[in-house]
Amino acid sequence: MTGNIDMRRDALISLLGGPGPAETACRQALHGEAEYVVYAEKMAAEQLANSYARRMRAMERVGTPTVGFPEAVAALRAHAPGEVVIGSVTVENPPVHFQLFFTADADRLVACLGVDQSPAL
Repeated sequence: MTGNIDMRRDALISLLGGPGPAETACRQALHGEAEYVVYAEKMAAEQLANSYARRMRAMERVGTPTVGFPEAVAALRAHAPGEVVIGSVTVENPPVHFQLFFTADADRLVACLGVDQSPAL
């Protein structure tokens, strides 16, 4: 299945009910004017865990500020061999991108991480 899942903003905020710093920041962004999308395509959690572990190491090497990255990778590994759907929340000011991972039916959050999108100086 391709395309997007029609998820209401308040439903997404509700799924971000955890106390973690990435979830909290993402929830606050959604209370503002952040844009969001949830994609319908299912992906293997283990494959994403491996990919995001590599991304995390790359961002650490160049000093890109992130929030919740190690926790998200661990949560994706714990969800394997299951599938997830991915969502994103984008904030313009300050520029931050949140990556969200939901259960395959998009009724529970598996993981959330945030990446500072400010240009490197």
